[in-house]
Amino acid sequence: MLTNLQRDLKKKQRHMVQLIRSAVGMPNVFGFVVDATEDLVLVHFFDSEAFYLTGYEVLRQRDIRSYCFFDDPRYWRFRALRRLKIRPTAPIGISLASIPELLASVAKHYPLLSVHHERRDRRITYVGPIVSMAERSFTIEDANFHGEWTGPRRMRYDDVTRVCFDSGYLRASAMTAQKLRRHKK
Repeated sequence: MLTNLQRDLKKKQRHMVQLIRSAVGMPNVFGFVVDATEDLVLVHFFDSEAFYLTGYEVLRQRDIRSYCFFDDPRYWRFRALRRLKIRPTAPIGISLASIPELLASVAKHYPLLSVHHERRDRRITYVGPIVSMAERSFTIEDANFHGEWTGPRRMRYDDVTRVCFDSGYLRASAMTAQKLRRHKK
């Protein structure tokens, strides 16, 4: 059965949406929904300060508390998007069937991604390539803000609240990070 969000997404895919997330510590997301399943939503992220599309974010549907479409010409953003001809594109080859399939498909097409575990009291973010995947968890080679590899980090699929890829930050990090050293498994 379709939720209200899924029904609205099918009708209004070409309109920008603000997704208000449920927990404190989970940032709201502006962008265009380019794909969705029962569990996951793929958003072409919109940087509302610089006013351009940059990268993709995948969110769990259960973390979206409410949403607001900018589909009315009275909204200045609606008019600006039309005038600037800003249109989203869907990334090719990304699976939303499950978190493991999402991570595998992103890792296949993009050198780095970020995975997030957002909670009320703490946010954890790892940036790097996926280096291994098991039945219930995966390992990501984490990099710090200096582009230095800090070592492998293990995370459970169930703890992933957001996955980001192909943003300007991640593309720049991929170009400038130190060459990945291989750890013994």
